[in-house]
Amino acid sequence: MSDCINGFSEEEIAGLLTLAQQGDKDAVSKLVDMALPIVEAQAKSFSGNGFEFADLSQEGMIGVLCAIGTYNKDAGASFKTYLNICVKNRLLSVIRKRSEKSVFFDKAISLSTDDSDMASSQSLEEQLIGEDGYKRIFEFIDSELSEKERETLLLFISGLSYEEIADKTGTTVKAVDGTLQRARKKLKLFK
Repeated sequence: MSDCINGFSEEEIAGLLTLAQQGDKDAVSKLVDMALPIVEAQAKSFSGNGFEFADLSQEGMIGVLCAIGTYNKDAGASFKTYLNICVKNRLLSVIRKRSEKSVFFDKAISLSTDDSDMASSQSLEEQLIGEDGYKRIFEFIDSELSEKERETLLLFISGLSYEEIADKTGTTVKAVDGTLQRARKKLKLFK
């Protein structure tokens, strides 16, 4: 029973994963809701030193979507274990990438975090929690992202590398990076 998450049994999680991997948005929404405490705990542990809780939570949610899209029960790990690894790897990747950029551009990362900013970030995050919030995210993605941005983002979320996405879409790695950057900018406008 230790592999249960937020009161969902292993059987319920397996059923939701099957539906989600077949494109059921309600199942994805339930899995995202279920994973939210895991994302928040990991985002909180990595926040500070120039990394804001809200930004890390958003990136952690991308890790959740990757976990949902790529989980294979036959690989030997429980979904809870796989989910934790995907979220943690996503956060570490973002932190590493931003740190490398900071060094490259010789910029210092701000070490100060305003408590009022943190509180407003958390209240915004809390506003987005719940089934309606996740449905709104999907509606936002469908309405605001171009077809190419949606396709590239979905391929990325499913676990493909930039090289694999470039091969699949007939573009270059640089074009994939640019498309994902535009998609991320638009996603940051989600309210």
